[in-house]
Amino acid sequence: MLYIDFGVSFADGVNGVGLRALETAAALADYCPVTVVAPEHRHRDITTVWPQLKHAQPSEVTPGEGDVYWYGFATPVKGIAAARSGGAICVFDAIIWPLEFLTYEAVRTSPKPSHAYQEKLGIYLQQLKYASKYVVASERERHVVTGMLSTAFWSPLHRMSPDLDTHFFELPVGFSRRNEARMEAVSPASEGDGITLVWNGGTWNHYDPTTAVKAVRALRDEGLQVSLRFLYPQRGTETQSLRQARQAAADSTAIHFAETGLGLLERIGELSVATAAICTYQPHALWDLCPPMRLRETLIYQLPILAPRRGALGDLIEQHAFGATAATNALPDWRKTILTLAEPADRQAMRRATVTTAEAFAYETTAGALWTWMNEARP
Repeated sequence: MLYIDFGVSFADGVNGVGLRALETAAALADYCPVTVVAPEHRHRDITTVWPQLKHAQPSEVTPGEGDVYWYGFATPVKGIAAARSGGAICVFDAIIWPLEFLTYEAVRTSPKPSHAYQEKLGIYLQQLKYASKYVVASERERHVVTGMLSTAFWSPLHRMSPDLDTHFFELPVGFSRRNEARMEAVSPASEGDGITLVWNGGTWNHYDPTTAVKAVRALRDEGLQVSLRFLYPQRGTETQSLRQARQAAADSTAIHFAETGLGLLERIGELSVATAAICTYQPHALWDLCPPMRLRETLIYQLPILAPRRGALGDLIEQHAFGATAATNALPDWRKTILTLAEPADRQAMRRATVTTAEAFAYETTAGALWTWMNEARP
């Protein structure tokens, strides 16, 4: 049995790493029995889109000998330790690193930021230590995890072979062919006369949505019919990044902030008629290491994406041409980047590029090799 426990709630819907959990489960179900573990009952959309998946709460599962327990950064350490002591092989989906904790609003605004950071770090190190194997989303992420292992531990490295290749599997940010877009007929995108941009993802402090807001406002001042829609509300403490974006938007009717979450099936309507997604950010090591989960919607919805040229996402856009990049974060460069969408032929070329690229990022493409790797060389 494979247990996938990323520690995220599915009660109010799903996004981000929750989608990674469900879609990898859907792909791996072709090779083994899979149970998705979550602390609460799942949202009705999940049973609509992935009816074949088995779900359980943590108290209902006891991973042991012969099982694989795949967990994430939000999984409680107590459950990981129990799986390890029960004899299950433990695999850490190590797609977050301590550097990101520095950007957390709760850490930055804590009365004692260093203590708040150390608490997050302590949990991460325990998650790292209990694992026998590590799934990463890019080669650069592997280097980060290897560095953490080599500086923080003796025993995990001592029990591993000198060649760490067998302990890592690269599973890029991707999607499953079993996804919400295939569950009901979606009419072809109708973009009208203007440009509709969607911010499909987080407003954490390592993002810079304010740049996107300012670029849209500047283009509207020039007479371009362009709008921007934020599709997710902020979870947890409102970030400085989101507050600044709201201030920059002021009372603009062309910029819409989500106050409540969209269901998976509701998102079909938003994403299928959007012109492109936009993801703006300042230079930051997190962006250099791996593209964000927004890449999923680009591939599923044939939705071009705009991003800064620097970073892993910018590299993929330049390589595969399924979007456009801004040379710098200055408004003139973003004006030029958004205007690439004004020509229908250019938009269609970007959409075609998403189709030719998608197969390499489908979880079904690598699911067989992933399941084999999880079971090789059991400790």
